[in-house]
Amino acid sequence: MLKNRYYVGVVTFEGIEYPGNHEALINEDLYHRVQAVRASRIQSQEKPRVRTHYLKGSIFCGRCGEPYSFAVSRNGQGNLYSYFYCLGRQSLKNGCDQRAIPIELAEDLIEAHWETVTLTEKKCDEIRQVIWDYVETMLPLFHGKTEEAQRRLAQLDNQSQKVLQAHYADAISVEVLKEEQANIALAKATAQNILERYTADEARIKQQLTYWVGLMHQAFRHYRAGNSAVRRQLNQGVFDKIWLDDDEVVGFDYTPAFRRMLADTLPADLAAEQAREQKRLVRTRDLWLVPDSESVLTEEDLAIPKDLPRRDRRHTVRAPLSAYLRQERPRGQLSWERKNPGPFQDRGSNHHFLVAGAGFEPATSGL
Repeated sequence: MLKNRYYVGVVTFEGIEYPGNHEALINEDLYHRVQAVRASRIQSQEKPRVRTHYLKGSIFCGRCGEPYSFAVSRNGQGNLYSYFYCLGRQSLKNGCDQRAIPIELAEDLIEAHWETVTLTEKKCDEIRQVIWDYVETMLPLFHGKTEEAQRRLAQLDNQSQKVLQAHYADAISVEVLKEEQANIALAKATAQNILERYTADEARIKQQLTYWVGLMHQAFRHYRAGNSAVRRQLNQGVFDKIWLDDDEVVGFDYTPAFRRMLADTLPADLAAEQAREQKRLVRTRDLWLVPDSESVLTEEDLAIPKDLPRRDRRHTVRAPLSAYLRQERPRGQLSWERKNPGPFQDRGSNHHFLVAGAGFEPATSGL
């Protein structure tokens, strides 16, 4: 029931959503909020009817790479105590000897870690300005893509109605109808993805940008003052994994969005993305050509002012920012990363080949 879109007023037939004749029981906003809660529980591998903790799903063993789980036990005096334990050690499969970590210690370690990733106001201003310059330059292009996607969706809706009418008139068979509906559904999904990707409201973007960058400036204060739900959202939103070994944080991984936002190569990355997007728009003296589009604007259309980025801003590359992406592995590779270097690294003592080019057999004279 929690993931059935029937309750928002739509009917799904063969993977295609159609407006239903029934009354919607919930709105889209509530549905998406429910999905966000479900996704959070899936990430932390939690079930609502078992004991849980806001750090579960965020902390991992720095020795074997396996996640920590949460447990509550009773000691000999009958008192309950809570702790995190390594699932790798519990399974007895990888030889991990990581001991259990008391819940209070784990909470204190993560809280202290948040203080180390908090950014200064100057660095936050640098990030905000770089991203906003990029957004301001690309907004006209985004608006053009959304308008094109909206026109495409309207065309596909009209085409879908025509196909149904042709079927009702016995002009096409059921098999042809299914094939056409599948093609239309695929095209609509593509257009909808473009629409969702490029739909941008300037005020909302600026508000969200200010919020997320400001969050990293006040990260420690927000985390310390937050309840369990807020702390879970912060941990899962900013960090993909936090690695603990005994009584210290030995490493962490940012989520892709924050790793990109906090990288000192951010200006160059955004400039490269801007160049890729704008390369699809070619200006000539008499017309605008949009690749993958059958329409060519006429001289009359060109008389309408075009809200496009100025030429001097189209390939501007700002200087690299001062480095402030905190090293995710301050002490080098974790122990489990050294033991499992990956398929493209050497697997010998001190990462050197142990076998000569001749192989295992002793060298002999040629036959």
